[in-house]
Amino acid sequence: MPPMNPNGQFPADFLWSASTSAWQFEGGALDEGKGPSVQDVRPGQREILRTASDHLHHLEEDVALLKALGLKAYRFSISWSRVLPQGRGPVNVQGLAFYARLINLLKENQIEPIVTLYHDDLPWALARQGGWACRETIDAFEDYCGLMFDHFAGQVLYWQPICEQNLLTIDRLLSPTGSLAQAFQENHHRTLAQVRVFRRFHQRGYPGWIGPALNLVKVYPLTPDPEDVEAAMNMELIRNWLDLDLAVSGRYSAPATALLTRLGAMPKLEPEDAETLKSGLATMVSFSSYTSVTVKKGAAASFTDPTGMKYGFNLPGIFEIVKNPKLGTSGFDWEVDPAGTRLILEDVAQRTELPLYHHRTRAGIEGNSGYPGRDPGWPANCVSAETDRAGAAGAGARRTADRVLHLERV
Repeated sequence: MPPMNPNGQFPADFLWSASTSAWQFEGGALDEGKGPSVQDVRPGQREILRTASDHLHHLEEDVALLKALGLKAYRFSISWSRVLPQGRGPVNVQGLAFYARLINLLKENQIEPIVTLYHDDLPWALARQGGWACRETIDAFEDYCGLMFDHFAGQVLYWQPICEQNLLTIDRLLSPTGSLAQAFQENHHRTLAQVRVFRRFHQRGYPGWIGPALNLVKVYPLTPDPEDVEAAMNMELIRNWLDLDLAVSGRYSAPATALLTRLGAMPKLEPEDAETLKSGLATMVSFSSYTSVTVKKGAAASFTDPTGMKYGFNLPGIFEIVKNPKLGTSGFDWEVDPAGTRLILEDVAQRTELPLYHHRTRAGIEGNSGYPGRDPGWPANCVSAETDRAGAAGAGARRTADRVLHLERV
């Protein structure tokens, strides 16, 4: 492991960045040949996403804003259904041209593009055919990612196939029809898809780095009671380390296998899956961290976290989320814990010994941006609210700055 940065300063090549996702930012949900995604058909969301922040029609202006901020990088996602309206098959030339324009503009302005290939916006055509419950989606995802590599390799050096994979599992678990077995089987299929994308990237010799982009939280036990400590360890295992270890080591760890088996949720592996998991490994690790979580020995009756903490879930009999009596909360009920961001950063650095990209640090604050038609609902005081949080987290980033290449404020 490289030594900690000795002078407490960020190195000159540290990448300060901003971050967006296609479905939340681009607008033009069905414009210029784009097919619908699962986000575009959600009740109450269709009208919002037709405009969103209207990035589709303000590309030059938005890149100029990034440059004016002095940012060195920009993490964005490509909409799968803007490029492949049906998720597979004919390419939408207009969609491909949009991302080519964006990447060219970034490079012209000395802003490094960091590309996420899937940010919770599965093409609706694939969802109707079974989505991630169906192994055919694995093939479609690999082909889509391969298309993006072929078009943008060399211009893009940093790739994240799936954004916050573990949150997709939590979302599925908390859905009205969700179950542990179903949630983790679908997660297994996403893992296979990502591993095959890693493998293709390495086999074809594309330049750059590739790895997972997870959402990780520091998990505290409510008390020193050994049962609470065990509960915290189990939550970290199932929420943080399961997907990280799969991407870095290519296998389900023994503790993860034991816990999933105990829960009746160990995915069904086809005979070739074990070899596939080892066939493509990450060369970097990305993660976001919005809050921390405190747990006690689980007595909860359901998966739903009643604290309003979002990004968490209960496992009856295993762990239960509780409020941390030492931490305040933001307007979104996220517990504000800059030290937790530093601690999880150091945990990941020690666990993986790979280059790290801390790709989102947020504060949940209600407000309005004051820019009608652009970023509706974006809090006007977000930047000032983020300063203290990111600054405190930055203490940890500086301590691991030889490894952490990227920190965003969102």
